Amino acid sequence: MAYAAAHPGKRFWHNATQEGILNDCLALGLGSFVDWESGQCRFASEDFKEFLAFVGRFPEKLEPDLSDDRSNARRVRDGDILLFPVRISDFEDIQEYPEMFQTPVTYIGYPTTEGSGCIADCSGALALSAQSANKEAAWEFIEYHLERQSDSKAVWGFSTRKSVLDRQMEEAMTVSYYLDDEGNPILDADGNPIPYGDNIVMLDDDEWLTLHTPTEEEMQFVMELIESASKVQGTNSKITEMILEEAQSFFQGQKSAEEVADIIQSRVQLYMDER
Repeated sequence: MAYAAAHPGKRFWHNATQEGILNDCLALGLGSFVDWESGQCRFASEDFKEFLAFVGRFPEKLEPDLSDDRSNARRVRDGDILLFPVRISDFEDIQEYPEMFQTPVTYIGYPTTEGSGCIADCSGALALSAQSANKEAAWEFIEYHLERQSDSKAVWGFSTRKSVLDRQMEEAMTVSYYLDDEGNPILDADGNPIPYGDNIVMLDDDEWLTLHTPTEEEMQFVMELIESASKVQGTNSKITEMILEEAQSFFQGQKSAEEVADIIQSRVQLYMDER
């Protein structure tokens, strides 16, 4: 909030509308206001009212500037967009952003009421229902599934299994070279072996980057980011729908933030009680 206030006239991030900011922040910080374990929510809190007031500063929709054909990455580099969301799913990914923005990059994480941090975006996550009549069998299946992952090489992103993640690190740092028919490395004009499999990514409309085999320092940095991901991305569509619906009366000046927060508190708590 302080960062946005210190840069008036600048776009907060690419999707800086009332609904966009609210959706993004709830997808990453709903757990700050909803505790499923205790069955309680806290939308009548002062920090949620402040959050509503913050979201209300942004426009309902963004009018496209047809005279500006820059990409969002270029707008960040030019200082017109303050924050840029990135997803890191490979050890090479962190090579892109310093080159994209032509400046050192800080992975500050998404804002929440408990501070900032990286968010884990889990693919294929499994859960055991508290209402399951077969918890023991369900847990055996989850264990079986996780054990099979150790034999799988088709893991997208970073594995949650330590042994597989270690193997991913080892494979990422292994350099392969082009070989001739006799199995000898093919050399470039300077007499050096030519690496095989370097990926080329587009940074912008007219800029390309050849990714190199990650260094040990880069690998360690990625591991630190993984270890710092203390929250998991995810939201509850029903609760988000309630909040979006009730927040409109505040955004349109019909009710105060306190009135809207109390209504949201009542509706969401009733929904949680019914579950």
